[in-house]
Amino acid sequence: MDDAKPPGQAKPPGDNQPGHDPQIEPDGEHEAPPPPEKPATPPGIAGFFYDNLPYVFLWLFLFAYFLAPLFMEGESEERKASREKERARMAEVTRELGEQSLEKQKAFADRLAEGKASREDYVTATIAGVVFLAFFGVTVAFVLLALLGRLPPSAGPLRPPPWGGLSLILKIFPLWLFVSVAAGELCGAVLALSPSLAGLRIIMIFSGISNVAAVAALAVVLRFEYGAGRDDFGFPREQIIPAAVLGAFLILALQLPVLFLKLGWMQVLDYLEVAQDINAVFVYMHESPSPYNAFLLFPVIAVIVPIGEEFIFRGLLYGGLRRVMGAGAAIIISAILFASVHDAWSDRVPLFVLGAVFAWLYERTRSLVAPIVAHAVNNAIALGQYYLLN
Repeated sequence: MDDAKPPGQAKPPGDNQPGHDPQIEPDGEHEAPPPPEKPATPPGIAGFFYDNLPYVFLWLFLFAYFLAPLFMEGESEERKASREKERARMAEVTRELGEQSLEKQKAFADRLAEGKASREDYVTATIAGVVFLAFFGVTVAFVLLALLGRLPPSAGPLRPPPWGGLSLILKIFPLWLFVSVAAGELCGAVLALSPSLAGLRIIMIFSGISNVAAVAALAVVLRFEYGAGRDDFGFPREQIIPAAVLGAFLILALQLPVLFLKLGWMQVLDYLEVAQDINAVFVYMHESPSPYNAFLLFPVIAVIVPIGEEFIFRGLLYGGLRRVMGAGAAIIISAILFASVHDAWSDRVPLFVLGAVFAWLYERTRSLVAPIVAHAVNNAIALGQYYLLN
């Protein structure tokens, strides 16, 4: 009985009890040491800059990069003259392509009307008619299935990713812009070393590098910054096949409506006397009509570019906008920004519609697979159509 201790009182360190840890009180009254305190963040604006220091340096670099030519008069004038010369050349090629296209169409129609068409003309007319009827049939089928409610069901409301609001402007946008600038400078260095790569090949290099680098850099940053996973990036494991089928079906159904919309928009631009410049890719394709270039261009235009642009404009931009606003407003804003980054005025309205459709697909399926497949099919059709017609 002499060894008995009152409850809650530990025996001295010399006591050798089985399972006894002298650093832990038997009645649980001992508290674990508190975790080390993090350095205090300065208040106000200083705290904001302290928390976002890497992005502050990124913004400073971008401002210096874009403002430097304003203070370097000679270089700025040289770059301006080179840009104007290239735009003038593009306009001339566009005018020539337009005139040649009209002459070919008129000559083709005259041969058919006068009964002087060759076998090749009849084959061309037959193929064009079959393709038109096929697209028209797909459009009608999609509308009927939509009215009957037989389209793949909605996957539910899109779960906004952990980024959004100011983080789009302060973090994601400058990082994407920095990667694009770096890719442009790298392509400029490659072009300086190998002038033979000018034109279509340098566009392929730039598109491939910029899209792959942007996706990789943004994915890594968002993974470590926000702990983003597959679902946040728009790649859930479920409903991959239905999403891909819906994306392909919808873009095939929209081929004729978007074509008629583009033709009408081009008439509006003609009436307003706005110079129409076509996509630089098609200008360079006209100047380099080699099948070898088409073989190299296809994986870039129909695979890499759709993945990169959908990851950025739908996965990051639209997803971030959905965190702070409704689906309708986010669809419109993301579609406007998507159309505005493309140079050709004749493509702005059709691209706005396509951007809205891609965002709607992402909202409905909660998967980037749908807009990626739709974008890829649309680009592949445009590329194939150009080479078949020319």
